[in-house]
Amino acid sequence: MDASESRLTTVVMGCFAAASVAFFAAVYVPALSSVAPGSGIRPWSVIPLLAVFFGMNGWIACVVMGVRQLFVRPRRYGLFTVGFGVLQLAAYLLTEWLLLGSRGMYWAP
Repeated sequence: MDASESRLTTVVMGCFAAASVAFFAAVYVPALSSVAPGSGIRPWSVIPLLAVFFGMNGWIACVVMGVRQLFVRPRRYGLFTVGFGVLQLAAYLLTEWLLLGSRGMYWAP
């Protein structure tokens, strides 16, 4: 992996991190508008399940690729990619709280 490939990986992972949170918000904002506050949510269809999966676990791909990039030079791209993973997790948790937690909703078992 050379510098240009590492830079491209960082850009792709940054876009993936942003897209996973945006996908989660785009699916659940309209879906949760008709749900009563204080109730449980069960995402059983394919699109909501994918939105939750990529929203909750999108940071893992960024961290794995970032750690992989730390073994090649320049290492700053690996740090950026790991940073994108941390930002993705923080953005997802904030979005989840804004959509669910602030209204008293929760993920039903």
